[in-house]
Amino acid sequence: MPNDLLYLEPLDIRLDIKDPEHPTPRLTFEHINGRVVAAMVDGEVTLKQLSIKSLGKRDDYELQLLPLNPEYFPVVIGPNSTANFQGVVSY
Repeated sequence: MPNDLLYLEPLDIRLDIKDPEHPTPRLTFEHINGRVVAAMVDGEVTLKQLSIKSLGKRDDYELQLLPLNPEYFPVVIGPNSTANFQGVVSY
C-alpha cells in the first residue's frame, strides 16, 4: 500500500542452475522457510513467502515462492532457474 514501510534483514543466498552432482543443501533454506523474502528469480524481483516442497527423496526438494495476494501466481524455482535471495522481512 502507498506509504507502507517494509524492513528487510539482508540475505545473500545465490542459486545457479541446479548441479545434480553438488546441489545446494536444503538446510540452507530451513531457517527462512515460511518467511517472506525478497528474491530475484531469472531476472525478475519478487516479494513472496518461501516454501520448501519435498520431492520424495531425502535431499530432493523444490523451492516455491507463494504470493500473499491471491491475484498473483506462485513462482517455482526449478532446476534451470537462477535465484538470488536478497532479504527476509523483519517483523
